[in-house]
Amino acid sequence: MAVGMTEATCSVCTLAHWTGLVLSLWPAAAVGGAGTSPELSGAASRAKWLVNAAHRVWSRKNAVELELAKCKMDMMSLNSQLLDAIQQKLNLSQQLEAWQDDMHRVIDRQLMDTHLKEQSRPAAAAFPRGHGVGRGQEPSTADGKRLFSFFRKI
Repeated sequence: MAVGMTEATCSVCTLAHWTGLVLSLWPAAAVGGAGTSPELSGAASRAKWLVNAAHRVWSRKNAVELELAKCKMDMMSLNSQLLDAIQQKLNLSQQLEAWQDDMHRVIDRQLMDTHLKEQSRPAAAAFPRGHGVGRGQEPSTADGKRLFSFFRKI
């Protein structure tokens, strides 16, 4: 078999070789010439029919092999697309899981902040507003003078 020839091509070459060989072995008179005997004429026509039938079979075989090769290529392409879709789904699932983890952390943090604010409110309500330093009030000394009043003079 020559380099680069496929099995189907080689089979067609073999068929052509045998067809030529069969036809060359039959004398010209046997191939349907005038004055031939009925047996030789019938044998020649059967040989031609067999050669044509073999050629049709090989042609059909080659067409089926070509269709099979196309189907295999389509299958490989679809497998590749399926693997890409699976990989994309896996990536999206991982991103979703990370997002859900982040959202749980944010919600937990907000709940903790809310809980801490609720705990600090009763403690602030226990002290009357007149005692100590509240928001917006400046610290004062015992005699009523403002502690940082010298900054206002400057």
